[in-house]
Amino acid sequence: MINTADFDGVSFAAIKALEKRTSDLKLENEQLKGLAVLSKEVNELKAMLSNYSKFLKTTSNKTK
Repeated sequence: MINTADFDGVSFAAIKALEKRTSDLKLENEQLKGLAVLSKEVNELKAMLSNYSKFLKTTSNKTK
Protein backbone atom coordinates (compact mmCIF):
# COMPACT_ATOMS: atom_id res chain seq x y z
CA MET A 1 0.00 0.00 0.00
CA ILE A 2 1.21 3.51 -0.84
CA ASN A 3 0.78 6.04 1.92
CA THR A 4 0.24 9.80 1.77
CA ALA A 5 3.81 10.55 2.78
CA ASP A 6 5.06 8.86 -0.40
CA PHE A 7 2.82 11.04 -2.55
CA ASP A 8 3.92 14.13 -0.63
CA GLY A 9 7.56 13.23 -1.22
CA VAL A 10 7.02 12.69 -4.93
CA SER A 11 5.07 15.95 -5.18
CA PHE A 12 7.79 17.84 -3.32
CA ALA A 13 10.49 16.43 -5.60
CA ALA A 14 8.46 17.39 -8.68
CA ILE A 15 7.90 20.91 -7.36
CA LYS A 16 11.62 21.34 -6.66
CA ALA A 17 12.46 20.14 -10.18
CA LEU A 18 9.94 22.56 -11.70
CA GLU A 19 11.30 25.43 -9.62
CA LYS A 20 14.83 24.67 -10.86
CA ARG A 21 13.65 24.40 -14.45
CA THR A 22 11.77 27.70 -14.17
CA SER A 23 14.79 29.40 -12.65
CA ASP A 24 17.06 28.04 -15.39
CA LEU A 25 14.65 29.17 -18.12
CA LYS A 26 14.39 32.65 -16.61
CA LEU A 27 18.18 32.94 -16.60
CA GLU A 28 18.41 31.71 -20.19
CA ASN A 29 15.69 34.16 -21.21
CA GLU A 30 17.59 37.08 -19.66
CA GLN A 31 20.78 35.98 -21.41
CA LEU A 32 18.97 35.79 -24.75
CA LYS A 33 17.53 39.27 -24.22
CA GLY A 34 21.06 40.51 -23.60
CA LEU A 35 22.27 38.83 -26.79
CA ALA A 36 19.44 40.44 -28.75
CA VAL A 37 20.49 43.87 -27.48
CA LEU A 38 24.12 43.20 -28.38
CA SER A 39 23.13 41.94 -31.82
CA LYS A 40 21.14 45.11 -32.45
CA GLU A 41 24.09 47.24 -31.35
CA VAL A 42 26.46 45.31 -33.63
CA ASN A 43 24.12 45.85 -36.58
CA GLU A 44 23.94 49.57 -35.80
CA LEU A 45 27.73 49.77 -35.63
CA LYS A 46 28.02 47.92 -38.95
CA ALA A 47 25.66 50.42 -40.54
CA MET A 48 27.65 53.33 -39.10
CA LEU A 49 30.90 51.81 -40.35
CA SER A 50 29.43 51.29 -43.80
CA ASN A 51 28.23 54.90 -43.93
CA TYR A 52 31.61 56.14 -42.76
CA SER A 53 33.38 54.01 -45.36
CA LYS A 54 31.15 55.47 -48.10
CA PHE A 55 31.86 58.95 -46.77
CA LEU A 56 35.61 58.34 -46.90
CA LYS A 57 35.41 57.04 -50.48
CA THR A 58 33.38 60.07 -51.53
CA THR A 59 35.76 62.44 -49.79
CA SER A 60 38.89 60.83 -51.24
CA ASN A 61 37.41 60.95 -54.76
CA LYS A 62 36.77 64.69 -54.40
CA THR A 63 40.35 65.42 -53.37
CA LYS A 64 41.86 63.66 -56.43
